[in-house]
Amino acid sequence: MPPRKSVPRVSLSESGEDIDVDDDFSDIEGLKPPVTNAATLKIMNNISGVRCDFQDVRRKKQQQHAEKLADLEKRFTKRAEEDKYKQETHVRELLERLDQAIQKKMACEEAMMQVVNSVKQDTEAFQLAISSIYAERIQQCEEGIAMAEQAQEDGIPLMEEEKRQRARMEKLME
Repeated sequence: MPPRKSVPRVSLSESGEDIDVDDDFSDIEGLKPPVTNAATLKIMNNISGVRCDFQDVRRKKQQQHAEKLADLEKRFTKRAEEDKYKQETHVRELLERLDQAIQKKMACEEAMMQVVNSVKQDTEAFQLAISSIYAERIQQCEEGIAMAEQAQEDGIPLMEEEKRQRARMEKLME
């Protein structure tokens, strides 16, 4: 805080007393107040006018401030609604994409299950075919072995090739 300025002192030649300038001079004899009633009234009117002007300016500033705040609130509300709409749209798009992805996955799984079932059916059919072929070959082997044994009992000699086939058939039987 700046230091306080000293008030100038005025000395009166007659009494030799020092007085402050900011005094109202009412306690000193022979001195009139520096301002007359007409001047005081004029100054008071000017002060009243300045006060009215100041109050008008203050009201205008408050009104401008209120308008700016209302405008800011409108813009904020509008922006918030736009952001909310954008977010809802984005979430809706994400949900649609998720739904499409789930449907696609389910379709792929269904197709895979059909392929697996088809392969399973083909495998079962193939297994039945191989089983029937194997059973038929075993039956043929048994018949061949039985014929060879019968031929041996009857005294008919077996040829080399028949001996090899007999050995293979016996291996298959095991």
